Amino acid sequence: MQISVIFKQVISKEVKQQYTVISYADNNVRVVETTIKKGSVEKAHKQINRIEVVLNQYIAKGAIRWQWESRPISNM
Repeated sequence: MQISVIFKQVISKEVKQQYTVISYADNNVRVVETTIKKGSVEKAHKQINRIEVVLNQYIAKGAIRWQWESRPISNM
């Protein structure tokens, strides 16, 4: 749960970044992959909240390995 809070803080400060959240289940199957592109902070937060609903369902079922990364958007 803490990761979501950190992610929101980062995207609030760096809206010109492109953020990808990827979660892997125990068998390395990709559960969710979403890119949050340059845009308004409010829009980004709504998108993150939708992702959290899905990810929290998997958290409730058991352990999930996480990879959170941010990269600059090129050619924009």
